[in-house]
Amino acid sequence: MDIKVTIPHTSTSDDGSYTQFHVLVRIGGSKSYTLTKRYSDFATLKKELESLYSDQMPYKFPRKTLLRSSVKNGALAEERRVVLERFLQECINDKINTKWRKSLPFREFLNLAPGTFSNANEQTKELVKDAWAMAHRHDGPIVDVTTWLDTAREAKTMLQDARCKVFVDPGECRKKLILSRTTFDALSRGLEMAQMGDGERKRRVDLLNSLKREHGDVESLLRNVHDSDDAGVKRPPPMGSKTELFKGRRVIGEPQETDRTRALDNHQLLQLQKQDFVRQDEELHQLHSTIQKQRELGIAINDELQLQNELLDELDGEVDRVGNKLHYARKRVGKFT
Repeated sequence: MDIKVTIPHTSTSDDGSYTQFHVLVRIGGSKSYTLTKRYSDFATLKKELESLYSDQMPYKFPRKTLLRSSVKNGALAEERRVVLERFLQECINDKINTKWRKSLPFREFLNLAPGTFSNANEQTKELVKDAWAMAHRHDGPIVDVTTWLDTAREAKTMLQDARCKVFVDPGECRKKLILSRTTFDALSRGLEMAQMGDGERKRRVDLLNSLKREHGDVESLLRNVHDSDDAGVKRPPPMGSKTELFKGRRVIGEPQETDRTRALDNHQLLQLQKQDFVRQDEELHQLHSTIQKQRELGIAINDELQLQNELLDELDGEVDRVGNKLHYARKRVGKFT
């Protein structure tokens, strides 16, 4: 797909505090739109990309100036416009370092759909396009607490399915990744609006972060597989018959194929097993955190019960003391009567 990006002109913001760069994006010969960005948006994009890949971007980028302002300095604004335009164009046209333009931050910066820079076949691109359209039909925040949990479970199931289809059906894998990511946005915005306790909110934030990490792992795995295919890297050949993997002295019963393993060779089975181990480690870590919280809660309850017992003991002592005073008062009253 032919993508052309230019910055034809700049302008000053309504309040006159910063310079706006008008980014013109042309997709093929039929679609075009303009995005308004400021210098800090470009700087944030560069920082995110370098942090994402732990690598320095090789393209020229204008430095931040403390003593000069592009609002009052037209020459500085024009200089930045030219350099920033070249920065975007080099990211898009670089045939070697394709990771920059294929990354999620760069696509979101230019409002491009996933798969825009992909070399996948047309069928895969159609799947991605349909998923992108479907995802944006249901992008409202999920506020209801029950619906939130149900949606989180569906997202986890979707990611597990996507992980299983990395080698078998990359197009379907991309589709599920797109849908799950849009779900994350709805869940995140729902957390900001929902009414719940701090403890429950923290638990759900941890759950959402875990889903995002798993999404990143699957996306990274899919990208590595796709890049290997593009570079002509051959995967290791199957290591014998798959049925040999199920042979062993301690196998009880006849081994059965599943939907997850039926279409995989030995190398892919090994990768799937490693992914399962990683996911199990994450789930065990979450379980450990939950048990730790339960332990802390139990200790807090025990401390509270001890405090209540002490208060009851003090109350019992006060009752005895008041009873003794009443008994003494009755005796005094009896003497007068």
